[in-house]
Amino acid sequence: MSHKNAFKYLQRCLDSIPEREDIQIIVVDDNSDNIIVDDFPGINKKNIEIYFTRENKGAGIFKKFRIILS
Repeated sequence: MSHKNAFKYLQRCLDSIPEREDIQIIVVDDNSDNIIVDDFPGINKKNIEIYFTRENKGAGIFKKFRIILS
């Protein structure tokens, strides 16, 4: 899922997905403002991978990550 500056909603979304070994969640952060990596939603969950971009790329960047990671 792509993400930018909506930490509360990202946390709600991640909390709604069961933490199981057969579910992998990939979050691509699109250069959010004021990121504190240690407090980023889902950072400590083992079934969540988080990638941070340094430029505003829009939702299209997520499609690129999907292709690269598949």
